[in-house]
Amino acid sequence: MAVFTLNERLKYTALFIALGALAGCGATPRLIVEPEYKPLELVYLQPEYPVARMWPSAEYVARTEDEWERVWNEGTVMDPRDENVPRHGRPVVDFNQYMVIGISRGHGYSGCHGLYFRDIVERANFIEVQFVHRQPDETVSTQVAGTACTAMGVFLARWVRVPKMEKPVRFFGG
Repeated sequence: MAVFTLNERLKYTALFIALGALAGCGATPRLIVEPEYKPLELVYLQPEYPVARMWPSAEYVARTEDEWERVWNEGTVMDPRDENVPRHGRPVVDFNQYMVIGISRGHGYSGCHGLYFRDIVERANFIEVQFVHRQPDETVSTQVAGTACTAMGVFLARWVRVPKMEKPVRFFGG
């Protein structure tokens, strides 16, 4: 079953209405409407082993092994045992075919904090990265009844591998 975002549904609904109106008038469209973007296949990257690392709040793009090493090393090691391990758990990426896109928002204080990619699409002149940073309400009175947030430290960093492109990357979210 295909899953569409609300924006995609509106675009497709408008397209079908327009094509239906043309067909109802006896006209047939000669042009096939090309989508203005192409969703990219993404793979979430997991560290080679569990690591306790926190990155500053930022967006990241690494197109080479050197850039990936620099970005990974920006993360503060929270477990001293990790310091003497080669690569510090950094996932291996074939930069001949792929690049890494990452987002970080430091850390959260409960299990209700979250950070994830909504979508990554290739546009005509850039790559659009849509992400969501979920934060719980800080006042109990405004929280939905029945919502329970586990008290725990949460590192808010996500890394994905996408096909390598030279287009600029733009991040949308918060």
